[in-house]
Amino acid sequence: MLLSLFINGTLALGMLLAVLFSAHDIPHLLADADAPTAPFLRIFSHAVGSEFGATIMVSIIVLLEFCSAMGCLAAASRMTWSFARDRGLPFSRALSMVRLSLSVSFYFLLNQIIC
Repeated sequence: MLLSLFINGTLALGMLLAVLFSAHDIPHLLADADAPTAPFLRIFSHAVGSEFGATIMVSIIVLLEFCSAMGCLAAASRMTWSFARDRGLPFSRALSMVRLSLSVSFYFLLNQIIC
């Protein structure tokens, strides 16, 4: 787990350096308040030189953020279920019931999504 953290941190630093060295006049891109897009989109577009390339880069980042959020949701729901199974939470009887059709506890998954 620590090795994956080190590898991902190194790759993120490499991507950051590549974007910073290829984007020109970053303060001007950040200060443009009239632009319709977010500053990081303008930096990507200016660094890559095409809208399509910037769209692909942003799509990759959005997909990775989605996968990361799903991993966090899964980890939090597993911890909540294990606490509820051991009767360590309020309403643990309702939270620890598993529906056979879904193979998950619907109530704690709903709890994790809402909270």
